[in-house]
Amino acid sequence: MRRYLPIVPLLIAILAGCAGNPPEPTTGVGDPCRVSGPHDGTGPDTVWIAASPTEWGANDYMRLFIVNRFPTLITVDCNGDIRPGLAEIESGAERRWVLKIRNDIRFANGEIAGPGDVVDSWRQAIALGAGVDSVVALDNRRVEVFLERPGIEALASPDLMVRSSRDSAAPLKGAPGFTFGAPEDPRDMLARTSILLSRDPGLVAYAEERGMVVFELPYDRTYMLLAPSRVRDVSAAAGPAHPSPDLRRDLAAAVREGEVRAAGRANWWTDLLDGCGPLVPVPASMAGLPDIDGSVETIFYDEEDAVARDLSERIVALTATDTLQSRPARDLFRSLPAIRPGNVVARGISAEVLQGYLEAGKAFAFVTSVRNPVEDTCGSARDLFRRAPWLAAGGADLRDVVLELVDLSSYVILTNSNVTVTWDIYGNVRIVPPPAELP
Repeated sequence: MRRYLPIVPLLIAILAGCAGNPPEPTTGVGDPCRVSGPHDGTGPDTVWIAASPTEWGANDYMRLFIVNRFPTLITVDCNGDIRPGLAEIESGAERRWVLKIRNDIRFANGEIAGPGDVVDSWRQAIALGAGVDSVVALDNRRVEVFLERPGIEALASPDLMVRSSRDSAAPLKGAPGFTFGAPEDPRDMLARTSILLSRDPGLVAYAEERGMVVFELPYDRTYMLLAPSRVRDVSAAAGPAHPSPDLRRDLAAAVREGEVRAAGRANWWTDLLDGCGPLVPVPASMAGLPDIDGSVETIFYDEEDAVARDLSERIVALTATDTLQSRPARDLFRSLPAIRPGNVVARGISAEVLQGYLEAGKAFAFVTSVRNPVEDTCGSARDLFRRAPWLAAGGADLRDVVLELVDLSSYVILTNSNVTVTWDIYGNVRIVPPPAELP
């Protein structure tokens, strides 16, 4: 039987806390955010990680690898509760927090983690706007952190992972070794991997039939449509409408991969970003990009992204549908008034070329995805503007130009190895090392 475990929304009011009364971390007793493989044992020295080859790319492999090898100061579990990571909260509220680095965590080079590792690890992240104004080492165990906005959950961001300042490649001591499964039939991967992440419902059913532990992660990505024409229209006095629930449900039904639902309107880009400071970088150059056929309106997507492909193809189909007979088609034309009926095509291109077009805004529209929810709304907004600087043209508000389409989640499959994992409300999966090696 598939194990669906409850995901409780994060309560920002709890995270903010009160001065001198930081939030209490959970104890982990009877932990609903911890799941083990189906059989007892000592656990493997090497944890084999695999992913369905048509659905996950190198970035997903590396994110899982890095999240497990390097700590953040705190984590936010699948219930939205704050837990200690590298540090424990000593005091603070709103934007200012003091955290004490634990003395029981060592890097593989033998060094005990300390405040200097935090300061050095965060230099680039702070420069790129990861939600932290500054971090200062108060003494040999404590750091004082000033956040861009209230909400200590920003410190759980993978952007703020901590590495040894003496050896940037040194992972945590005792963390299990990782080997990635080679691309092959994912059913064959199950026979030789400890943990597999997949968005393939067929593979999930196959694993369940063989007694493997399967559970669904929180929805962690939102697919959106970004269109330069909409930015121009939104900048006008009366902008176009947002996708209706009918349109989003129609698009969700067209997606053949993964666990998908119609996207909601309460997302991190609808949050007030006034306190984030400057968000928009210098626009990217258009030099060196191939010309685009101007006789048709092209929707570009990553050719390796099956969900983006299904969404793009469904949008193209709706543009050729009689709006008098189809409410989703009618709503699509209201959301993108610049569409010329029957003159839209979808085209998959490499991720590298797609990013070049997206930066320059050289297409009718793009279907892409972002992490959602996120630990840091300011940093995520900056990242989206770096990917597509033209979204801010004419002073348009981000919440008005982003067209949210569907939300996507994935599954974790634990095979016959004795592997224990935890996960957080952002969909990050962490492998739990043996307690004797790493508290």
